Amino acid sequence: KRKGVMDRVRGSSGSSRLCQVDRCTADLKDAKPYHRRHKVCEVHAKASFVFLAGINQRFCQQCSRFHELPEFDEAKRSC
Repeated sequence: KRKGVMDRVRGSSGSSRLCQVDRCTADLKDAKPYHRRHKVCEVHAKASFVFLAGINQRFCQQCSRFHELPEFDEAKRSC
């Protein structure tokens, strides 16, 4: 069981319905399927950076994962 994201599991389905970004309480129940699948709310998927696992990161639209900021060229959203 991973710390952080999985500690916030709700209900009996076994999957988190909350955004994985630190301190985000966005419920993804009514979010678009893309955001539910990647466990990130629309606000944080489009943010220039977020605080995740104690590190400033950005969501990559190419591989659908968070990466540290140096992996991006300036304000681009793909690694």
